[in-house]
Amino acid sequence: MSKLPSNSFARWAAYLAILLGAGLLVHGVQTLFAQVARPMPYSVAILILGSLEIGLSILMLSMRRAAWSFVVSLNGTLFVVGLFGGPSIRDTFDIDFALALAPCFLFGVVCALAAVAHEDF
Repeated sequence: MSKLPSNSFARWAAYLAILLGAGLLVHGVQTLFAQVARPMPYSVAILILGSLEIGLSILMLSMRRAAWSFVVSLNGTLFVVGLFGGPSIRDTFDIDFALALAPCFLFGVVCALAAVAHEDF
């Protein structure tokens, strides 16, 4: 089982995606047990996204091309959803717009780093 080189952008993308996935899992567990009721499908979707993000990133570290392509598409989709959902997030949580777009920015960075590293796969 070959590993990604240490100077690869894909390795950076995988590590950042693992951190994002862990954050999604923590958020999903918090929404399950929060006192303010959130819709159950939202909590389950966040838990699935977090576990997918972690699992696929670990597989991407093993130079699996299918995992790499799914990480690029998943993070690209989450970037676009976060970009257009930013105003709703800002209004719902009454936070600054830049803070509402912070997760979107991180998903975009993961997508860009993984997409630039296409030669490693």
